[in-house]
Formats: sequence, C-alpha cells, structure tokens
Amino acid sequence: MGLLGSPSAAPNASLRSPGKEAGCEQWLIRPTDLVRALNGCGRGEVISERQLRRHRNRAGTAICHGRKVDFLAYAAWLTLERDCADSVPGTVNARSVLRLIHDQGFRCALTGRRLTPDDAALDHVIPVCRGGEHRMENVQVLDKRVNRAKGTLTNDEFIQLCREVVAHAASANPNHKEAE
Repeated sequence: MGLLGSPSAAPNASLRSPGKEAGCEQWLIRPTDLVRALNGCGRGEVISERQLRRHRNRAGTAICHGRKVDFLAYAAWLTLERDCADSVPGTVNARSVLRLIHDQGFRCALTGRRLTPDDAALDHVIPVCRGGEHRMENVQVLDKRVNRAKGTLTNDEFIQLCREVVAHAASANPNHKEAE
C-alpha cells in the first residue's frame, strides 16, 4: 500500500498523470490558462508564453496531451529541470552566484569596493554580445556603477580605458595629484 492507503505505483510507472480516461482531465489545461494561473499567484510574472513554449519543446510528450499541458506533469518536470540545472557545473544559478560573491569577499571584482545587495550586479567578463557565454566561468560580480561604465567592454579594454582617463585628467590638470 502507498501513501494514505492507496496502492503504490509500479516501479516503471511514468511521472505523467493520467489523462481523460482516468477522470483527471481537470489537470489538462491550455497553455495560455497555465501562464495566467501561474502569473496570477501574487509573485509577479512567473513564466511567459515563450518560456512555456520552450519548456513544451524540451519536455515533449512528458508534459503535453495534444495541445494541452498536464499541470502535474509540468510541475514535476520543472522540479527535475531545476534540480538538474543546479547540479551541472558552470550553470549560472542563485547558489553559484552566492558562492561567487562569497569567493570575491563581498567586493567588486574590478574596484574592490564593498558590495551590498542594492549595488551588486552580475557581469560577463567577455560580454555575451561579443561571443562570451552565460556560464559561471565568464561572470563576475561588480558594483552597479562600474558595470554600467564597463558596458560591453572586456575587463582588459575597460581597465585600459580607465588608465587613459586618469592619464588625460593628470595632463589636463597638472596641479591634480593622482591618488596613491
């Protein structure tokens, strides 16, 4: 016997919930209704139509019955996807970003400024628009103002630009002493 006296599932049973034949058609809902239900839970936008379409393409028949989505199978699939993503090395997720911030000593990777949650920003060392990947090996945590100034430059390009600014400022104002 399984939980609460119901028969336990067979070892090779599917995660998929039964379809209309078992009287569970209430769990089969249109994608737009699923998005509306998830986004109406008081947490803001949880999922977009585009995200759901990508999930349906990846999961295929594991979560779909024709044009409808099996809500219970989708919830189980999302849980498994999240757990798998957390265990893949290099994946950018909350746990790995927190570890990165800790490894950086809660300081900006370029300036050494102390970071708070309000002024921290995730940055790509090699910008994605220039061929960098959205992987932990290519991210760093910067002060938001530094991240805005860096824009789509690489770290080396940004540091060179900063040197040029300091050199120009020093030559334009010879009475100005450079901070040591």
